[in-house]
Amino acid sequence: MMVNPIIIPAHTHVSLPISLADYHAEKISIMVGDDAQVQIIDECLMPVVLEIHLGARAHLIFQHQRSWQDQSGTWQLRVHCASESYFEAYVSIHGGALVTYDLALDMHGYKSQARVQVALIASGEQKVAINSLQQHSGTHATSIISTRGIIGNAGQASYKGTIVIQDSAHHTDAAQETKFLLDGIQARADAQPILEVLTNNVQAKHGAAVGQFDVVQCAYLQGRGLALEQARCLIAQGFLSEITHDAHKDFIQQAVHTTLSYHHEK
Repeated sequence: MMVNPIIIPAHTHVSLPISLADYHAEKISIMVGDDAQVQIIDECLMPVVLEIHLGARAHLIFQHQRSWQDQSGTWQLRVHCASESYFEAYVSIHGGALVTYDLALDMHGYKSQARVQVALIASGEQKVAINSLQQHSGTHATSIISTRGIIGNAGQASYKGTIVIQDSAHHTDAAQETKFLLDGIQARADAQPILEVLTNNVQAKHGAAVGQFDVVQCAYLQGRGLALEQARCLIAQGFLSEITHDAHKDFIQQAVHTTLSYHHEK
């Protein structure tokens, strides 16, 4: 089922955030008119497809926060950016039996900009897969996707990020960065960046890192009076804080505590 689209008229500045909590639909379409500004908060309790169209010079701040617990499902976000539009997204994910996130940025507008920041936490035997596509066809456009994850116990996470720069997309600046911290010998994470560049005079960057908690940092914090679990939680929260929206801090703190406590209880 698809509900009527959410339309933000041109030249409208919406002062209060719009919540999608009451939109019970498999697909929601959001249209932000030229020069409009709005903030949207997504805490839907069902798998959903979000299709967002930004008009020229439109500005959208988007927040998604969800704890999947033992559920499985797919969440999709597709964003189409017109000339000089700006899209800023903060995505916070906790767990799920088998969860897939598909993120697609269509950068067809001149000087359009998009920045997506993903914080991921998985523990137990939870599995989370993130697939992203940054499709550039307009000139002088910029897109950045940054992902950081804490994976505990036997949790698994995967990230597959594709950047496609068409031959018309001169002066593109596209980047993706992925970092995972593992807590437990059975925790797994992998990152697969894919670049397809069909023109010159562009910048396309990717970076991926997977590692364990820093024992030196843990020892330092223990030397300052913190218990080991407290030290690890503090490190994990600091690791995620750079890409987490202020409104998600409590959610992230609780998810980190649950994940690391789960591991040490096993």
